[in-house]
Formats: sequence, C-alpha cells, structure tokens
Amino acid sequence: MQPTECSYFIADANFFIEGNNIVQAPQQIYTTQDAINEVRDFRSKQRLEHIKLTHEVIVREPSRESFDAVVKCATDSGNVVLLSETDMRLIALALDFQPQDGSQQTQQKTTTPGFDEWITVDNFGKLEDLPVVLCTGDATMQCVSMILGIHVVSPTGQRVAEVKRWLMRCSACGAETMDASKEFCPECGQHELVRYALVMRAGVERELPLPKRFEPTPRGKRYAIPTNRGGKGQRPNLVLSEDMMNEARRKYSWTGGTRARDLSGTEGHAFFEPRKKARAAPVYGYGSMNPNVPNHLLGKKKKRNRH
Repeated sequence: MQPTECSYFIADANFFIEGNNIVQAPQQIYTTQDAINEVRDFRSKQRLEHIKLTHEVIVREPSRESFDAVVKCATDSGNVVLLSETDMRLIALALDFQPQDGSQQTQQKTTTPGFDEWITVDNFGKLEDLPVVLCTGDATMQCVSMILGIHVVSPTGQRVAEVKRWLMRCSACGAETMDASKEFCPECGQHELVRYALVMRAGVERELPLPKRFEPTPRGKRYAIPTNRGGKGQRPNLVLSEDMMNEARRKYSWTGGTRARDLSGTEGHAFFEPRKKARAAPVYGYGSMNPNVPNHLLGKKKKRNRH
C-alpha cells in the first residue's frame, strides 16, 4: 500500500494507539499536544516512539478563529455534546490547513448508504492528492469534519458514509428541539429528551429508527423522594428540574468542581501524601442507578439470638 499523498496529515490519538498498519502516513504528521497526552499505555507509547523514528511528528495548536468555527458547526449539527475540546482542536487544526479558495466542497459525497464504509486497496487511491487529511476513528469527529469539507480517513479502516444531525424529542409531551445540549424539555420541563439521528438520503432528510436498547422505558423512574436534609455531610438533595440543576452546577463550580480535595486538611510531606478524593458532578435524580433495585448484602447474614 502506498503512502497517502497529501499536503497536511493530521492524526488523532487513536492513530498512534492503533498504529499505522492500514493508513500509511506521509513523512510529516501534524497533531496537538492534547492528542499526544492521550497516549498513555506502554504499548501505545512504543508505537508513538516508533512513528517518531520513521516520521516527523509536528505538534501545533490551532487558531482561535478555526476553533470557533468548529464549535459553531458542531453546535448547529448537534454534535457538540459528543465532542471533547481535544477533538475540536484537532478538527480546527485541519481547518487551518484547509485551502480557502472555495474549490473544496462543503460536504463529501458518498454513494453507498449506511453508517460504515471500509477502506480497501481499491478505494484507497481516492485519498491521494488531497490537500488536507484528518486521520481519526471517532465517528462524531468524522461527521463534523465532513460538514466542514475536510477529508477523513480512519486508522482502523472504517469511515462514516453519512453526515448526521441530531434531533431531541421529549418522550413525555412530544416536543422537539435541535439544541442537543438540552437536558430538560423546553415545553414541559421533564427529563425525558431522547436523541434521534437525522440523515440526508436522496435529497430528503430522514429520521433513523431508534435502537431498541435506547427506547424510553419507565424502569427506575417511579420512586419515593427522600426528605430534604441540610447540614454538612448529608446526602445532597435530588435534582429534579432545570433550575435545580443550574444551581447545583454553580455551587459545584464555586467550591472547586472536579479538583481533588484534601480529606485531612494538611499539606503532607515528601514521604506521605494525604488521601484525596474528587467530588462527583451533580446528576438528575439518582443518575444511572435504579433506586428500586434492592441492595444485595455480601457475606453471611448475622444470626439472631432466639430466646
């Protein structure tokens, strides 16, 4: 397999983790420092060092204008909640190298419908002579990149064939919104928004059916609400509405957020560090836990004395 002939090759962290067995990268590989920091395990670091011996890995940060353009595109398509800052910075770096002469199409055209498309030796030649190529295995990153007109390739050989937008629909009242960052229904205020995928097929935007495992169910949604209790060390009150969630998140950010806090109140010394614990972010209700499931006690039950 011949190497990809492109002017700029931007690689995600999964390119260094999976290796370059399927995609033969050019001599120069561009990436960001955040993507390099995601390579943590021993084998992935070995692959990264091997790639550095055979290629020139250039670490560069994107411009603010490109990053803002990527955030706006991801927000309009509803993919912003599925992307991290590292992902958007990589797309912005590829957008910096994208030519601005208007010759590039705003969206890649594909003929085969479906979600996945395997890159073989026959269609690998289509990736040659491209100005910018973004190598990532993340499907959401590929969708946003295709909307921006950036050509994508996957280190695992699998690439999305359709660009998706997301529709939020309330399973309680049926209200719809295109704001994918919403957690509560803007009409009835219930926490019942379900994400549906929208794709363009034959010039018509169609809604993909929801997988059965994601269909809304009342399981774990009917339970007794405990009495509110104040004071330090008590279980926090349940968050049941959007204004309660906003207030809980404000308090969460004011008091340190996800920063680890010292449980002993001391600074420690060189030979002993006090145990630290990260605070949990506020969630709706009980989160993913079903409060109706009984707790199973481990071990033998204590025998009662019978008189």
